[in-house]
Amino acid sequence: MILRALESSENVVSVDWFERPTYPFERAARRGQKLLLSDKITVHRSTTINPFPVIRDKRLWTIGALKGQERKLDVWASKSSHTKVILDFHPFYIPPVEIIDREDVFYWYDLIDNFTKHNVFTGKQIEAVKRKYAWVKESAAFVTGVSQAALVDFPRSEAVPNRLLLSSRDQDKARVIGMADYDFGFTGFITDKFDVDFIARLSDLGYSTLIRGRAYHPEIARRLSKLNRVTVGGEYHESEQTAIFSRFRVGLVPYRPEKSHDESPIKLIQYLANGKPALISKAFGGIEDEFSRWVKVYDGMSDDELHSCVSLLKVESGGAALLDVVNSSKSVYWNSALSGLIARACSSSGGS
Repeated sequence: MILRALESSENVVSVDWFERPTYPFERAARRGQKLLLSDKITVHRSTTINPFPVIRDKRLWTIGALKGQERKLDVWASKSSHTKVILDFHPFYIPPVEIIDREDVFYWYDLIDNFTKHNVFTGKQIEAVKRKYAWVKESAAFVTGVSQAALVDFPRSEAVPNRLLLSSRDQDKARVIGMADYDFGFTGFITDKFDVDFIARLSDLGYSTLIRGRAYHPEIARRLSKLNRVTVGGEYHESEQTAIFSRFRVGLVPYRPEKSHDESPIKLIQYLANGKPALISKAFGGIEDEFSRWVKVYDGMSDDELHSCVSLLKVESGGAALLDVVNSSKSVYWNSALSGLIARACSSSGGS
């Protein structure tokens, strides 16, 4: 998403994208899903056939894997007369200080959510996140994250909620809703933060729910699949998303607050951009205030209140009023927000 946004920005001359090495089976899985990029983007990729680091270290293997990109990173930092911005999203890997400390290099860290609270990270991985965050506090010129709550430990930072990249297709998404065959839908990872009890409650009240996404905790997917009127599907490609959204009328963000590290779930934005109202477990960073007619928090609702709320949301699904607000909002798409963000980052560096 951010790669596409940077590609479309007139403030960006070029982007070098450094990926961790991939395995042959990952390359095979990507076949037919080629990311079409302009000449503005250079992607640095490599392939590894050694499975032992992944088996031994799980996610932490990417620290060593990215060290293999440091020579290319050094070459990149040595070229071009433009402001050189390193935009880092990695929760563990610490880039070379000798590159970060160059006068013509500006280091920007985006921590996304606060991964010290990630519900699928191990204790060892969370300790690695804490080391990275401590280093970022001392080394980063610019720090961003999806919300003030995520950035609570970073006093010099800026909250940048999730957004989508506007394309010519977005204006027409989900205007055809006649084929919707589920009352509710959820797209995303299935983990132990999923509010299974609420889905069961919807089932008991007679509502149907479609759930699509990778199950990081298969036992949660099994519990969901045993519920009446609930269909649990597998992973999907981004290109399938609009078709999946067309199958339900109201989107769900059913996260247990005590387990959730999400402060700005992208799926909530995706639902709205596709003309779908949403029922959510808690407030997420304020966008629900802007879309209060179409986004409701279900916590504390009685069955009667829930029935009434759902009836109203289903009527609004795919309506022109929601899509008009989406298309005029500054909270949904990157295009209006990215240029200002990059300008502030570059002004912090003294560059242009």
